[in-house]
Amino acid sequence: MKNWNFFTATFFLVVSIFGLNTPTMGNTNSGILILIDDRNADTISRSSVIATSAVGHISGILYDEGFDIYQLDDIFIDKNDKKGGVEINHSDIAQKVKASKIKGIKAYLVVTIYASIRRSNDHQDIAVRMAFSATSMKNGMRIGNLELEDKKTMELPCTRECVLSSVKQLVDLLAKTGASALLEKRSLLLSEDTGNQYKIEFRNFSSNQIMNFEEYLAVFSGYKNHRLISSEEDKTIFWYKSDISSTKLYRNFTKMLLHLDLKGKVVSDDKCACDMKYILTRLQ
Repeated sequence: MKNWNFFTATFFLVVSIFGLNTPTMGNTNSGILILIDDRNADTISRSSVIATSAVGHISGILYDEGFDIYQLDDIFIDKNDKKGGVEINHSDIAQKVKASKIKGIKAYLVVTIYASIRRSNDHQDIAVRMAFSATSMKNGMRIGNLELEDKKTMELPCTRECVLSSVKQLVDLLAKTGASALLEKRSLLLSEDTGNQYKIEFRNFSSNQIMNFEEYLAVFSGYKNHRLISSEEDKTIFWYKSDISSTKLYRNFTKMLLHLDLKGKVVSDDKCACDMKYILTRLQ
């Protein structure tokens, strides 16, 4: 009979991109608060060797790129509440960070580690998966996603220490690979809070039309930056940053549809957490 053991560790790395008041490690570019949530029964303890090692590798790589490293576990960890799970969402994180009175926090990175062990008669397979999710602190928009996995086969007998050592090796490798990949993709490097931030949603357009739209977005006057947030069969969402007003951006969208000879409807939603949300829907 095959046995399975599962480990899950969730790390909340709250990224402070521009200047905390009291950097602890001497860099000047930015600061990162590394927070580990281990309150759920199935999570690896933040004091475990595996968790400590993974955070150490992530911290080291980010520090080498100019980030200052902070650890404020008490922002999320209630020492009097060790039983049961607590859902951590953007609202919770924003409130806790605000209460910490640390200025300049621009985004947070959630890293989740899963490890499983599958045993057979003469060997056991160890699999590890690590998911990284970076989110803007200002508006709760996703600014980067990454998922990595690796596995290893161990011949029996393999003691508990042998298993933990193998899991740690895989986790360390994914931690280093993931941190480096996020830096390469510039997922953690948010520009300063100048300009307006928009959430732009395209509905019922083809993939080729979306590609044309993206070219227009990049040449609009006042353009600063944009990122793809999500793409589904009939809905594509971008984060967009620009110096122009929402009124001018609205006019740009109507002109864009006209230039591309497309029929569409442009509506705005001022209830968006960003400065403005625009929804462009194709009309038949």
